[in-house]
Amino acid sequence: MENFRILVLGKNLEILETLERIIKNNGWEVILSDNSENIIDLIEQNLINLILLSSGNDINLENSIKNNAYIKSKNIKVLEHFGGGSGLLKCEIYQLFPDLVPCD
Repeated sequence: MENFRILVLGKNLEILETLERIIKNNGWEVILSDNSENIIDLIEQNLINLILLSSGNDINLENSIKNNAYIKSKNIKVLEHFGGGSGLLKCEIYQLFPDLVPCD
């Protein structure tokens, strides 16, 4: 999958920066946001494949994102990720997007 792009939404700047590094190290593109109000704008301005929900978000916001008809119509997957290391994150993404798994 060419230009795989992840929108990371969270409130902890250090965690967002760590996730940015991990995502970029895997060759994927990343957009960071700590502002839930601009998600639809970011989706309209960028081809987003995955919304990664990091820590610090309001539970009602997360539920709204997961159930959002616009996000579903764009076939954007949503992943809750609250830590566990770069290997876990990669496995979670590969599970949702098996086409990304490198072939040996």
